[in-house]
Parts: sequence; C-alpha cells; structure tokens
Amino acid sequence: MFLFLLLALTQAHASPGFGPTHPPLPQGPCANNRVISITDSHGMSPFFQHLEDWLVSLPDFEVHTYNLGGTSPYSYVDSARKHSVFPPSKWAYHYDSCGNEPRVHRLDMQGEGSKKMSLHPPLLSKILGSAPREVFDKEIVIIELGTIMHGPDEDFRRKVVAELVTLVKSRPNTSCFWIGPPKPPRAPDNFSHKQVYSTLAGGILLAGGGCTLIDSRPHSDYPESDLWVKDVHYLFSEDGIPAGIRWADHVIERINQAERLTP
Repeated sequence: MFLFLLLALTQAHASPGFGPTHPPLPQGPCANNRVISITDSHGMSPFFQHLEDWLVSLPDFEVHTYNLGGTSPYSYVDSARKHSVFPPSKWAYHYDSCGNEPRVHRLDMQGEGSKKMSLHPPLLSKILGSAPREVFDKEIVIIELGTIMHGPDEDFRRKVVAELVTLVKSRPNTSCFWIGPPKPPRAPDNFSHKQVYSTLAGGILLAGGGCTLIDSRPHSDYPESDLWVKDVHYLFSEDGIPAGIRWADHVIERINQAERLTP
C-alpha cells in the first residue's frame, strides 16, 4: 500500500502537460559497434553535448544516450529497485542513433518550455539486454553517475556500483568507463567528495575491476564568478561552454587512449 501511494505521488508531481514516460530501449542494431551512456544532470550540460558530438562522429558506432537529471547509481539497478520507488526525472533526454528522431542540442533543453523530457530511469540490465550478447564487434558503456549518492551505508553503495559494473562486464567485447563527478565549486576537496571517489573505486574493485574510473576533478575547475554557476552544473554561457568542453576533452582522451577510436 505504501509503495502504491508513493508511486501515485510521484506521478502527481511529474512535469505538467503530459506525464513521464519510460525511455525506449535501444533500437538496432544499425551498426557493427555500440556505445551506451547513462548520466545524471551533467549529461544536460555543455560537457556531455561535446562528448556526444564526438561519440556520434565515430565510424560504424550506434549511439544510445540516457541523460536523467537527479539520478544516481541506485536508479538503474534491480537490487535498489526492490526496496524503493524512484521518481521520474523532470530534466531528461534520450537519444537513439538507430531511430528516426534527430538529436536535440542541450542548449534547447534549458529552462521552461524547453525540449527536455520527463523520463523514468531504465534498468541498465534491460538497456544492455536489448540486443543479443554477441551481435556487436565492440560495445562501450559510459557511466557518469555519483554526484548524487547518499546512504544508506558505504557497503551498500559499493555493492550498487559493483552491480552496475558486473552487468557491463557480463557482455563480451565490452569496455566500461565510469566518469566521476566534477570538482564542486567552493569546496574543491572536501571529505564528502573524496568519499564519492572512494566509493566508486571500491565498488569497481568489488566487481573484480574491469571498469576505468576517470577522475574528473583535475579537469573541471569552475571560474570564481558565480554568474553562471548554478549548483554544480556547467551552463551554456561564455565561461560555462569552454569549461564543459575542457572536461569532456579529458574524458575523450582517456577513452581514446584505451580504445584507439580516433587518430
């Protein structure tokens, strides 16, 4: 009964106009290789716009993107779903290069009346399982989660991270990259931020390794000005765009070093 009431409240507070939907699973295959990205609200920023621009330029790769603001690693795994009902993200975007819908620039998803979506977080197991295990020559899974990762305890947090990594590793010929959160403004090295990276590293170790943790902190400085800093997001502004691109370029370099995708 409690879960029913919670779900009803979740639906009642969805974005106005039309309710949240479950993003479709990846279509395809439409290429010999596949890249899947799941992110929190940093996926709605200049950072991920630049990263996705690079991903869609890769030859013979289909690209599937799930950007859902307010989500955490808990949002995408079965173990956490058994105990909680996760609300839809009211600031979200889904892109499928195998579909017929054109990409929408994230600049067009800012503010009221934008082209942002309201989406329920999908399970990573269902995203990965949308195609047979050996249909692709190569798969790359990019996870950008961890900015929001509270309680209930450290062991559980690490187990959830390990569950996501294990799902990715269950696919043959699949590479895993976990992008850690950027350095927060005005608190560049506080304990809680160190703890997030410790949790991510510990979860990957618990899964037996096999996922590259990319440390974003040295490449995600925020300018001193607060004119464009809203919470921890890079905005589409004179300072925010190049800052987001610098962060994305670091991520691209790390992925490219491992995968040798572009010259």
